[in-house]
Amino acid sequence: CEYAIVGNSNNKKSICFILLLCFISHNQMAFSQRFINEFPDFQNEFYKDAIALDSNFYTATFGVNPKLICLNKTGSIVKKTDLSNVFSKIYCLIKYDNKFYLGGYKGTEISKKSVLLVLSKEGEIISIKNYELSYISSIFIHNADIFLGGNFDSPGSKSSAGLIKTDFTGDVNWSKKYQDYSNSQVSKITEINDELFLLIYGTTV
Repeated sequence: CEYAIVGNSNNKKSICFILLLCFISHNQMAFSQRFINEFPDFQNEFYKDAIALDSNFYTATFGVNPKLICLNKTGSIVKKTDLSNVFSKIYCLIKYDNKFYLGGYKGTEISKKSVLLVLSKEGEIISIKNYELSYISSIFIHNADIFLGGNFDSPGSKSSAGLIKTDFTGDVNWSKKYQDYSNSQVSKITEINDELFLLIYGTTV
């Protein structure tokens, strides 16, 4: 597990924050030990993200044949939706307003085209959009805006992390590039006090 600890000059606040992390960690460990399921159909793949909707859990497979997987509370697969005709790989999955937003790319390692797929909770396609990013690795929705993070260039020694802002129709409001790192991408997007924060990944700085 990974933790981000923020220091504070007030010792009481710092201690409470650390205790909260320990409490959360303990609960997660207890929950994870309730069952362990193996999925032999996906030996060369792994699950990407996991979100709850109604009484089920949904995840996407990261591999050569991307799928949206629905699991019940015991971890058994209820439904598999094949998305290999839309994606070559899925990098991110979120839920918003009872819809699924999936990001990734279609194409080969040297020729990628980013894909944003919106699905209903029944697995029906609502929209498919392509953008100038080579792939989408993070999605964040705030009010009436959708922020898509990823990579603007092909992987290599000089590649730019990218951020695109769209509306709910999929039209682009603006796009921005950020410092050149090797194989850089926007891995996470979040909002704090009306400010947007990006976690940018790169193999060198």
